[in-house]
Amino acid sequence: MTVLAAAVKRAHCNDGLFWEDLAVGQVMTFGHCLVSREDIIGFARQYDPQPSHIDEQAARTTMLKGLAASGWHICTVFMTMLHDGLLSHCRVARLHAIEEIKWRTPVRPGDQLSCQVSVLAKTSGSARPGFGACTLDCAALNAGGRVVMSWKLQLDFMYREIRSDGATEFESDHRTSTVVRRPGDHGIKYFEDVRQGDEIKLGDHEFTADRIADFGKRYCRQPVHPDAAVERPSASGWHVTAVWMQRLVRYYMRETVKLQAAGHSVPQLGPSLGIKQLRWHRPVYEGDVLTFASLAERKLLTTSKPGWGLLIARTIIHNQDNEDVASFFVTLFLERRSKA
Repeated sequence: MTVLAAAVKRAHCNDGLFWEDLAVGQVMTFGHCLVSREDIIGFARQYDPQPSHIDEQAARTTMLKGLAASGWHICTVFMTMLHDGLLSHCRVARLHAIEEIKWRTPVRPGDQLSCQVSVLAKTSGSARPGFGACTLDCAALNAGGRVVMSWKLQLDFMYREIRSDGATEFESDHRTSTVVRRPGDHGIKYFEDVRQGDEIKLGDHEFTADRIADFGKRYCRQPVHPDAAVERPSASGWHVTAVWMQRLVRYYMRETVKLQAAGHSVPQLGPSLGIKQLRWHRPVYEGDVLTFASLAERKLLTTSKPGWGLLIARTIIHNQDNEDVASFFVTLFLERRSKA
């Protein structure tokens, strides 16, 4: 019996786990997923076609030193395990934001992943009447027990008994942006040349019923956003972030062609360390057209990877009505013009 199954049995809740059934310090382990070479390349070809994810020989020359899964691919795998192993056992559990994602170790072909979820804190009351909040520390582990990815998130769980607790705010190290957008599309640049406020416009994408259904069938069927209307086809939040990655890589490819045609060298884009404050602000339905853009927030020097700097960028995703759909901060490696 898994730790989760034991918790369900102890709770005597045939109708699902409630907020009262979770305890601070509780650790739950569940899930099993084999990540194959075909899975890695299949996802990457569609959403993250970088050499490190699609070409074994070229991947050896990248910072990842071999073929590895896209971080967004592992998010979809983990979300499916989290849903099947925990959320589906709950009476109602709602996720609409993740405070932090860290990609810690590359996931290689043949890796077998499992989930470990620890309850860090419980709050009586949430933004939704009838719900209490739990802050969870989630980890994806490989067969050797090494953490390949971690999440810190807050889930709202339904109370077993009706309460009158007031709404509370998500406990987080909330980062506010004071960066002013610089007009124009600034293209890809070396680390030293990026200025705060530089924006790159990544283009649009229409979420058709076929695209929504295909992503759900292949990767992640959960819509994520709790307010998604059941009777309307809605996209998984991970579908939205995967399309952002797709737009970014395609933008980089187009800009590379332009720079090479003009006789310029091309700055290399390295892997991402992780995500902060991932928010899904509203559901994405069939027919919605989303616009993707990223804005340079700040730069960090690093001594661990000579020849590279760390760029923190803010991503903003709007729908056709200019409403915020999703947002997050991403930290990624960017090649330096000066290698010293």
